[in-house]
Amino acid sequence: MGRRNVTRVETKVIAIPSCGIAADTTCSVLRKTGSWWLRAWDTSTVDRATAEVMLDRLHAAQNAFYSGGDDQKLRALLDPDIIWTVPGSSPIAGRYHGIDEVFAYFAHRRDRAAGTFRMHRRDVFVGECARIAALTDGTASIAGAQHTWSTVGLYETVDARRISACWLLPLDQAAFDAIWSR
Repeated sequence: MGRRNVTRVETKVIAIPSCGIAADTTCSVLRKTGSWWLRAWDTSTVDRATAEVMLDRLHAAQNAFYSGGDDQKLRALLDPDIIWTVPGSSPIAGRYHGIDEVFAYFAHRRDRAAGTFRMHRRDVFVGECARIAALTDGTASIAGAQHTWSTVGLYETVDARRISACWLLPLDQAAFDAIWSR
């Protein structure tokens, strides 16, 4: 959506159950050339200790899945309507909508790394919202060579219990694309 001729108003709504919006949710109402869009977000905050626990659980479940384990612990940590975004031009790049597409992406990544992909969290950053940023290193043996890279994962949370969105931001996009294109 372009920003031209867009008016944005933040307001509290009573409730819109059919859209999953609870009472007193802060919303951003956008109006453009006669059409209305409503975007709601969780106004709760995630403190550093909670963020660290969430990410430790997430990364442990991902590492178990990537090494060939089952997906139940990982599924429990993700919202069914999750959106996972991986920038770039590699075979794993894309925007994945919903739990099934996200797990297909996870499986593709696991298969490309032959079960060797691991995540190593380095630091966590929180603010005054339901988002967490995590500096994470990745390692994998792909096409017979050991690779290491760093990313920032920007996670949006639901009730400080589940991940509803992730934007993966490689610190060196060209190197990341080259690794995952082998």
